[in-house]
Amino acid sequence: MTHISYKEEQAPLFKSMKTPWDDLFITRMPSSNDPNLQGWDGADLYLLDAVAERGYAPAETVRVLIVNDTYGAISTALRHCQVDVVTDSFRGREGLKTNFEKNLADHQPHFYDLGKVHPDKGWDLILIKIPKSHDLLDWQLSRLQSIAGSAVVIGSGLTKHVHKKTIKIFERYLGKTPTSLAKYRSRLLLPGSDKIPSELQSNVWPKFWEYHGLAVGNYPGVFSGEKLDQGTRFLMEQWQQGKAKYTHSSGGTVIDLGCGNAVLSAYYMKNQYVPIPMADKGTDNKHVDGAKENLIAIDDSWQAICSAKKTYSSNGVDAHLIHGDGLKSLPADLAAVILCNPPFHEGHGVSYELAAEMFSHALRVLEPGGKLWVVGNRHLRYHIVLKRLFSRVQQIGNHPKFVIFQCWKR
Repeated sequence: MTHISYKEEQAPLFKSMKTPWDDLFITRMPSSNDPNLQGWDGADLYLLDAVAERGYAPAETVRVLIVNDTYGAISTALRHCQVDVVTDSFRGREGLKTNFEKNLADHQPHFYDLGKVHPDKGWDLILIKIPKSHDLLDWQLSRLQSIAGSAVVIGSGLTKHVHKKTIKIFERYLGKTPTSLAKYRSRLLLPGSDKIPSELQSNVWPKFWEYHGLAVGNYPGVFSGEKLDQGTRFLMEQWQQGKAKYTHSSGGTVIDLGCGNAVLSAYYMKNQYVPIPMADKGTDNKHVDGAKENLIAIDDSWQAICSAKKTYSSNGVDAHLIHGDGLKSLPADLAAVILCNPPFHEGHGVSYELAAEMFSHALRVLEPGGKLWVVGNRHLRYHIVLKRLFSRVQQIGNHPKFVIFQCWKR
């Protein structure tokens, strides 16, 4: 049975990756000794082979846009080109910067925002890693449709993730898109020279759904983007039944760790939290600069931060939002409550180290007597690492698939 284990943070672990031009040293974030977890996959290798086969070499004269480069393996291989990178992940950006430095790049890549209006930059190549979310792919291609110009566009994904729906999304925006033979357990998607349809397609975000009077905003690619996920629903039901009332006397800071669209913390602040008046907080409070109403929301995904902002503004909740790598930037003994529905998928892959790291940092950031709420799939056995870290761990509720823990810091 799979379960996570806690380990101290360590320096980046680099693994050797061969490319058509040179050998690289690539790490992922967080690093892992697990041989199945590395900073690239077969779809990255296939993309680089396709670039080389088309006669491109990493040179300053080559202009490349790279979309969804997980930890920067593709960008690092092409580091001598003029590289623009689209990535939603804060950890992905940090990993990319680390990999550039390790492989002696003489510059850093330019991070490109598809959410803004840009002219055609005259790229020679646009390389797209297929994301897990079809909505995200649809949104990204809708924005590339008008700015791709004469660039050669190549998509790539593991074979099991290249579906008929994936091809249809490419063809909706980029015209006829044949696929390659399988290699490295991956396939390429290859829009032709007629890739820009005569009529531009529209794709409007954010979209909203409702739960118990909350309007929940969502941009593409965000977890639980169409309806409330079962685990979060289970936790909210415990709150509604009075099994998980907020009892901390300080009315202190609440942190939504891995906030996603912020439905969890928006509901919590509207229904569970009783703030103390500002005049009673004194002058020595430990709040993060800019925090309002004692709520801080953090996520690795920029799409999630944008979604959370829409959720809060639609429901009259004030919060300080942070696009960052978990709690690493926050001081110790800050929070009275941390809410966490930790991810165990990174893109198409599975990672348990991230949840263990989140729990460890939560212990540091909680004030004495503070409480961590965790909801997750029962099979992940979070209680093993939580009981190693926290002085008291209590299971709440009974569900065949999900489990909720309250964890107290001494």
